Amino acid sequence: MKNTIILLVGIFWLAGCSPKIALPNISLDATQRTQEADEKNISAPDQNVSAPAEPDIQLGYIKSVSEKNEKKYLSIDYIQWLAGEEAVAAKRKDGTCPKKGECIVENDYYIQNENSQIRNFEIIPEVEINMQTLHIGEEGGDIQWNENVTFEKFKNIFQEAEAKRFKQTPFEIELQDNKIIRITERYIP
Repeated sequence: MKNTIILLVGIFWLAGCSPKIALPNISLDATQRTQEADEKNISAPDQNVSAPAEPDIQLGYIKSVSEKNEKKYLSIDYIQWLAGEEAVAAKRKDGTCPKKGECIVENDYYIQNENSQIRNFEIIPEVEINMQTLHIGEEGGDIQWNENVTFEKFKNIFQEAEAKRFKQTPFEIELQDNKIIRITERYIP
């Protein structure tokens, strides 16, 4: 029974639950579990098991969306979205505000592009794509928060004549293992 408890404690511990559990007349914490495993020459759960990496979220202007050899790709130019004093300092640095005196940052954000390098990424087949302003400009069109669209629809948007509007709209991309897992349009007030 103790081996079963040690196994269960190990499973709970790996799952991020408390390393201490209490059962009737038995209490095992992480130290006891390791000592007992050493005594019986049983391997304790690996203390160095790491969780999958958190997705890397970047913001940028999408330059192209394509498909080749049944794989999906996106090219993006990263930008910086700044607010508050950071926005004021960046506007002054970029020369869009006077060096001294009042500097107005409309809607309390400023978009800066310090590096115009285009980055290319593969998109996973089950990518999630969310749009905010897809229907703006259409009759009766309005903002639809996080409207999910297919990759085909998204690709077509960037190949249509109105692509210019979306090429000047920031998008967040979420990367995991250097592949895009989610694309979300950032609403600009």
